[in-house]
Amino acid sequence: MSENDILLVTHLVSLENIRSIVFSDRDASREHIIGLFSSIFDIQQFSKLNSLTFGRVDRWSKARHTIVLCDSNQHIPTQLYFNNLENLIENILSSVHSTLQHLTLLACNYSQYRHILHCLPNLKTFVIGYFELSSNDEVNDSSRADEKYQQLISLTILDCQLLIEYIRLILISVPSLTYLKLISFRSVYGPVFDGSFWEQLIQIRLSKLKKFEFCFTYRIRKDARVHTVNSIIASFRTPFWLYNKQWFTTCDHLIKSSYVAIYTIPIYLNDHELSIRYDAMPINSVCRLIEYRTTDDNLITEENISTLNLHGLSMGEQVICDLTDALSNNTTLKVLDLQGTNLDVERLEQLTDALEKYTKLTTLHLGNNQIGIFGAQYVARLLRNKSTIETLYLPSNRIRNEALQYLMNGLEDNRTVTTLDLQSNGIEDSEVQYLAMILSKKLHF
Repeated sequence: MSENDILLVTHLVSLENIRSIVFSDRDASREHIIGLFSSIFDIQQFSKLNSLTFGRVDRWSKARHTIVLCDSNQHIPTQLYFNNLENLIENILSSVHSTLQHLTLLACNYSQYRHILHCLPNLKTFVIGYFELSSNDEVNDSSRADEKYQQLISLTILDCQLLIEYIRLILISVPSLTYLKLISFRSVYGPVFDGSFWEQLIQIRLSKLKKFEFCFTYRIRKDARVHTVNSIIASFRTPFWLYNKQWFTTCDHLIKSSYVAIYTIPIYLNDHELSIRYDAMPINSVCRLIEYRTTDDNLITEENISTLNLHGLSMGEQVICDLTDALSNNTTLKVLDLQGTNLDVERLEQLTDALEKYTKLTTLHLGNNQIGIFGAQYVARLLRNKSTIETLYLPSNRIRNEALQYLMNGLEDNRTVTTLDLQSNGIEDSEVQYLAMILSKKLHF
């Protein structure tokens, strides 16, 4: 947009009738446009102006809200920042401080947030795209620590990178909030995933809050303490959430993406993403295994799955814990493929314990996991106590000698297995003969 374009607008529109101005973020010249605008117009000419938008946060937030794209190590593009937001506040915002009620910014930091609320005493709605703590923020600034901004009733932060202490400081400074939307992609599990933290904060500091929409996610790390989906959702099942507020929460373990997400608002997921899901509802909820699919109309659908293919995924403790929870309530899973998932003995024991109680599975693939002697004992116990498995794949698992003996003992008491794959285990001829004898007996049973 050129100066002539802006001047043309002034001949077509009465400035005193304009209520909303939007500066687009389609190119890197947004700040130039803002500067050009402020040099041509006296912002006070817009006497009825009550809404200012600096950048389209809706398109950007959807991309950041797609689970596959969220990474706590990603940083927002630098062009989304105003190089000198303070100048913008002084030149534009301060001039409309008495009328401005709605403000949207693509990015700001903690100090800027405080400054804006201090300068705009009538601001009702504040939408922020990216919110983080900058190096210039005064961590121990006691002069404004207790300052309250009673005017604000609606706050939306679409990507909050602040520590929990700063999130708390932000919220207790706006005690009149009736609407809060908060999206945060965390690097590790923390207090934001604890329903009791929010319950206490809201009851004591945000008593007027009527609607709380949120989505919090974190990436599962191998060396981190395990927090099962069931344990996370439990803190959102209290009477405060279910009956007092009726804010119903969902928690997903997104297996392929290795994220945990807890949310009250829809999230955008990859096609064929697998989820272990718990819902916090007034009635007792169960854990479900879900696969997300994209339709021809680009709609996301949820399907209960009969085949769970985790081939090649690393089966850490988090996956095993949530999977065993899901199996306790599942009625549709028939095929479980855990080929090449680095199952260690401890996790194999957890899995076989759960499978012993699960009565729908017909096919189990444990190939290329090097389960050895100890793993063979757990598989043998499963075969003795499991009456539904018909097909068992165990190639490349170091099943020979003593390990094979355990397996054959389990097969002797099993009456359902009709297909057994033991390729690439280095089984000796004498062991093959003994195995053939056991299978022969089963055929004549």
